Amino acid sequence: KHRCNIPIPSLLILLHHLSIDQNLALKHIRNFSTQGSHTMAMPPKKINVNEQLAIGVGLYVGDGYTKNLPRIVFINSDVGLISFFFHWLKRNFRVHGNEIYASVYTSKHDMQPFLKTLHRLKIKCKFYKNKKTHHKTSCKLHFDNAIYRYLLNSLIILIQDLCLKKKVLAINYLKGIFAAEGCIYLSKKRAPQWFIEMHIGKTMSHVDQ
Repeated sequence: KHRCNIPIPSLLILLHHLSIDQNLALKHIRNFSTQGSHTMAMPPKKINVNEQLAIGVGLYVGDGYTKNLPRIVFINSDVGLISFFFHWLKRNFRVHGNEIYASVYTSKHDMQPFLKTLHRLKIKCKFYKNKKTHHKTSCKLHFDNAIYRYLLNSLIILIQDLCLKKKVLAINYLKGIFAAEGCIYLSKKRAPQWFIEMHIGKTMSHVDQ
């Protein structure tokens, strides 16, 4: 019945010393907020760590904004991946569709698929003209909530650790990476080639085999 501001690490220590079950305590927490913020959020109390979750995390690592921003941002030029990530957020984080909005950067005549998809998904969007005319139309999804961003950061670390122990998670995590950054080059004159380009911090690695 009363508002109480306490950092989550301190809360966990307090629950441990008082021998209070964490799940029981979570049932009595109405919502969470960041320090100094009036934005409230109630993330799901349980997230299933499965193959589908691993694909989405890999996709975000490949084409999401992993900088320390208080929001989730995902950008891609494939309308199918935009639709997948939208449903992935709703399914795993229980996010309402009206909390997500889009920015579409276009320079060609290939924006019609995005118009149809965003209209079907009922996503609010703004359109911007891309000065680089050789670039494809791309769409950027925004979810402005720091709490969910912190949750996603934790899931990235968790999934990457579990990939070393569970092969099926590793395979699906890599599927997300490949969908975001991979490229399969097939030619009758040359053997099939597989290109992967991943940016990790200030380093960049290339694989060509």
